[in-house]
Formats: sequence, C-alpha cells, structure tokens
Amino acid sequence: MKKFTMTGIVLALSPMLSVASSDLPLPSGFSDSLERGNTVIHSNRQLITKSEMRASSATVFAETNQQTTAITLRCPTTLNINTSYPLGGAQTGGSDCFHFKLDNPSKLYAFVTEQNAQTNVNLTLIRHKPDDTLTVIGASSNEGGLDELITTVSQAGDYYWLLDYVQADGGEFNFGVMTSESIDSNELNDTIAESTILPDQLNKVVGNLDSILDVDHYAFEAKRGQEVLLKFLDPGNTGEFVLEHLEAGAWVEVPLAKGKLITPAQAGEYQIVRVRPNYSLPNNPASAYQLTLGSNVASFSQHSIEGESNVLRVPYAAQSSPYMTTQAYQKLKWNVTLQDSKGHPVPGGQALLFLWRDYYNRTTSNFELTPAVADAQGKISQVIDLGRCVSGNGEALHTEYSGGYTNEWYSQYQIGAWRVEIPSGLEGSIGIGGNRHPIVTLGHICDQDLLSSTRQ
Repeated sequence: MKKFTMTGIVLALSPMLSVASSDLPLPSGFSDSLERGNTVIHSNRQLITKSEMRASSATVFAETNQQTTAITLRCPTTLNINTSYPLGGAQTGGSDCFHFKLDNPSKLYAFVTEQNAQTNVNLTLIRHKPDDTLTVIGASSNEGGLDELITTVSQAGDYYWLLDYVQADGGEFNFGVMTSESIDSNELNDTIAESTILPDQLNKVVGNLDSILDVDHYAFEAKRGQEVLLKFLDPGNTGEFVLEHLEAGAWVEVPLAKGKLITPAQAGEYQIVRVRPNYSLPNNPASAYQLTLGSNVASFSQHSIEGESNVLRVPYAAQSSPYMTTQAYQKLKWNVTLQDSKGHPVPGGQALLFLWRDYYNRTTSNFELTPAVADAQGKISQVIDLGRCVSGNGEALHTEYSGGYTNEWYSQYQIGAWRVEIPSGLEGSIGIGGNRHPIVTLGHICDQDLLSSTRQ
C-alpha cells in the first residue's frame, strides 16, 4: 500500500485489486437499467457462520492448483444478477443471506438502497470458492440509512449477499448486484485508494465506463515538481464522460475540450483525476475515452536530422536559392530527446516529422507524416526511408576538392523540406520550424555524375 499526502489529505493507493465502497453516492435513476425482481420474503435466518468466512484483500481472475469439489449452497434462495429486489420485514439484530451465480469474469456492483430513517443494513459480499471455502471479497457498513455499495472484479462462480440489520423496523429496501463484462485493463480503480498509479512519463490511457456506477481514478506523481499535462479525448463525441481534478480535497470539473496544465506546489505532489459518467445520458460501455496525464514536454535537446555519412553535398555556391540544409541519398537519421520543465527526459512524449517532397508545393495536403514516441530514456531515434530519387526538380555543376584532385560533378536532386513539431502544453508545440523559418530544406539526391578529375 502506497500512501501520500496531498493538500492536507492522506490518501492511500494500492496497486492490487482491492475492495472498497465507492466514494461517489449511487446516482439517482441507476436502477432504471436493472430488472425489477419480485419482493423477497425476509427469513431472519443466516446460514453462513462468521468462522467460515476468510477475509480477502485482492481479487484475481486466475486460479491454479485449486481443488474443485461439489459444493452445497449455504443460502438456498438463488436470485438473478442485474436485478433490484425489494425486501421487507427485516428486524433489528436479524440477517439474511441470498445466493447468486456469475457465469463469466465480471465487475460486480453489490448494493443496498432505499433504506428508511429507521433502517441501517450492513452488506457483505462472499464468494463460495470451488474448494468449498468461503471468502469475504467486500463489505460496506455506512452509517444510518446511507446506501451501501461494494465494487470488485471477480471471476465466474457462486456468491452470496449477507445482509446484517444493525437497525430495522420492517420497512422495505432494495438490494441486488449489477455486473459488467466490459471492463478495461485498469480496473479496479473506482476509488481514490484504488487509483491507477501512472508511471513517471507522459501517459496516454484508453479506458471505458462499464456501467453508470463506474468511476475511473488515476494518480500521477510529479516527482520533480514538473509541469503536469491533463487532456481528454472523447473520440466518438458521445458526451458520456465527465473529467474531474482533485483540488484542495474537492473535485473540480475540467472542461473536456480545454484540459489543464498543472504546476505542482512542490516536488513529489500527486495529481489525482477521475473520469465518471455524465449522469444525464445513458451509459454505453462500448464508448472509449483517451486520457493524457503525465509530464508535459517543455523542451528538447540533442536534435539532429541528417543523411548518410558519405553524402557528397551540393554546396551553397551551386544551389543557394534555396540552399539544401539537409542532404541525403535514401535515408534520414532522426534523433531527439524530449524533456520536462525540469530538464528531465520524458518517456512517452511524442514528436511529429512532416516531410514535403516538393519544396515548391508545401501545402497542408501533400506532406508525409512520421509520428514517433520517446523511449524509456526520453529519446526518439529513427531512420526515415526516403526511397530512391528518380526525378529531380533541380540540377547543378559543382566542384569537389579531395585527395589532391579537383573533381567536377553534375548532380540532380529533388528539393523538399521537413519540419518537426513536438506537442507541448494544451494547444501549443515546440520543435524545428517556426513562424520565421517554418521549414528546413531537404535535398534528396537522385544522381551524381563525375565529369572530370584533375590532379592539383
């Protein structure tokens, strides 16, 4: 368990799939997506003993070397999943136990709602494992008549609701379990304590909200006090998502179209964000979002784009308007290191190389784009294959002095251009090529003929 302090609040983050109640109240109308079950008759009989139950701090999908035996259900009444059941007649000090079956690995939301002021139900979720042992996988015991919610990810098998009545006057309340198989790879992250901890880089996370109850939490540590970039993309423009940033202990909504550039107050400060449903719209688990959270790329170093080491360059005296700054036969070697606001490398940062084959036709529709992502050292190192130049738009006669000889050459080449853009901040970019000098010229050499060679 990793703990940290942020704005006077002690938060705990666990990399495990732990079980905890959500820190959001159940949204009004969530049960509209559930079936309505028949009223369950209170039995006031608990068939599971406390000594049988073993606590569990994590839930995993894989089970190995586990003996499978025929099990006898401890609670004989089996109810359906994805159904809300009314239950009445409960009395203080009593309890009830009901069984449900899960056919496939799923995310579970076990709940108790609609308690009156004289009712206080504690909820425990229990798994009946194939080896005939019982494991507690979640518990919720909020004060008074507050809703109870247990969220966990679990595998196929047999489960029980255990309802303990701390206070009850026989009034009716609702309980049930909602399930979803449409879970992303970051689950379970429904609370601050279960936040997905992102690595020290620029992170782009793809996720979804598997139900109207799903809330995805993410945490990023600004280890050096570096600027932190927060952006959000809803590719389908569904409007189904709300992005929020934890500020001074309160959730503040961040406009999806704008994002946020965060300057931490100190090194080691965590930034916590969450993605929750837009409760005014239906939830669609098939809708995906992309969250950007991590070190902002503020600068770069060690940048170079150059051709082969053996290129016979066409000199300025032979081709000056424009002068071909970069010259190559077929290959361009591209290197750059991306850095955060403290000068530290930024793995996961992106750079874009724009290449125009024709210098005289540099429109926004005829460039070739090469995107690249920085490695674990914040470096981009690529070889761009230009292919062979077969038809040039330039030619020149030029002289080379080498090894005591004066060599006269005739060269043909295609004059092009390149530009590097590195996304930085919310809308801007840095790189090679700006307003005053938007491009760097490129000479793609097609053919070179030696016309004469004279000893000096």
